[in-house]
Amino acid sequence: MLNIVSEAIDQFYKKKDHCSLKTHCRRKLELFKEVKDCIKKHELVLIESPDKGFIARDWVVCFDDCKEGEFEASFRTIFKISKIAPVFYVKHEFSVKNKDANVFDKMLNGFSGEGYIIPQGNLHWEIAEIFNKKGYHELTYADIIETVEGFNMPEGVTIFGPNVTVEHLLFVDIFGIRKKV
Repeated sequence: MLNIVSEAIDQFYKKKDHCSLKTHCRRKLELFKEVKDCIKKHELVLIESPDKGFIARDWVVCFDDCKEGEFEASFRTIFKISKIAPVFYVKHEFSVKNKDANVFDKMLNGFSGEGYIIPQGNLHWEIAEIFNKKGYHELTYADIIETVEGFNMPEGVTIFGPNVTVEHLLFVDIFGIRKKV
């Protein structure tokens, strides 16, 4: 685990500096102009959700749909940036139309830390370089799913499974701290 990750977890959760965590959550986080310019240069669609004071913020980049004969696929890349540590991670997604007659779902979906198409990989590399120059560290999928010892899921929270991970603490407010008075 990166030092900045363990330091953030120690400060905000183990030492229970919830006041500081809430202050960080209220901080407005904007995507760097260089990143927006990069996305624009590649003629991609950027979807920015409003900054509602969450523990992290994410941006979605949509790529052109791929259609060849009966094959239809769409691709997205999500950049997630934490407000409580200078870290980010990239999640690449795909959806493929399922043509099987015996389907449960009409779409096959998946995600990875690696791009599925060359434009996803190129964008990932370019944007990661910008973030690195700005002092942010990229977390891999293995980094964000790392279990953090000493924490239990809040009672009634079952959707994530039993283990608290780096992702839960730096990108999702599973304990509801930002909402507590």
